[in-house]
Amino acid sequence: MNMTAGIQVAQLALKHRQNKNQQQRIIVFAGSPVKYDKKALEIIGKKLKKNSVALDIVDFGEEEDGKPEKLEALIAAANNNDSSHIVHIPPGSNALSDVLISTPIFTGDADGGSAFAASAATAAAGGMSGFEFGIDPNLDPELALALRISMEEERARQEAASKKASDDAAKQEKASSSQDAATSDAMVSSSDHAFDKGINL
Repeated sequence: MNMTAGIQVAQLALKHRQNKNQQQRIIVFAGSPVKYDKKALEIIGKKLKKNSVALDIVDFGEEEDGKPEKLEALIAAANNNDSSHIVHIPPGSNALSDVLISTPIFTGDADGGSAFAASAATAAAGGMSGFEFGIDPNLDPELALALRISMEEERARQEAASKKASDDAAKQEKASSSQDAATSDAMVSSSDHAFDKGINL
C-alpha cells in the first residue's frame, strides 16, 4: 500500500479546497500491509501536524509486518489535541460502516470534523470505482474538484516539460548541424588551399 502517496494526494486536495474555514482532515482506510517503517511514517505524521491536518485511520484486513504498530506511530506523530484517531477492526463479516458508526471517527470532535467519514466509509464498503478518481462528486464536490484541478495542473506541467525538452533537443540539433556545416566548410577551404599550393608547385 503506497500510503505516503495517498496522503500527499489528500493534502493536495485539501490545499485546493474552496472553503478554507473547514478543518483539514484525512481519513486512511488501511487494508493492506504497510511497507514503510515507523520512522518514515512519523515524518509524515509530523508534517500533517505542522500543517494542522487531522488524521483518522481505519485499520482492517491484513496485519503483517507490524502494521498496527506502524499505524499507531503515524497517529501519535500526527495527533494534536486528540484531533486524530485510529480504529483497529478485526476480521469479520460486519460492514465497515456498521463497526465505525460508534467510533470517534464517525462521532468526530466538537466541530464535527469527521462528518465526511460516513460517506468515505460507505465508499470504501460499497466501492465507487466508477467515478473519476474514485470519488463521488455528489458526496464531496470540493474534493472531486480539487483532484481534477490538481490533475490538470500536473498535466499542464508535464506538457510544458515535454515542450521544453523538445525545444532544447531542436536547439541542440540545430547547433550541431551548424557546427557540422562550419567544420565541412573549413575542410573544403583547407582542401582548396592545399590544391592551389599543389598547382603553384
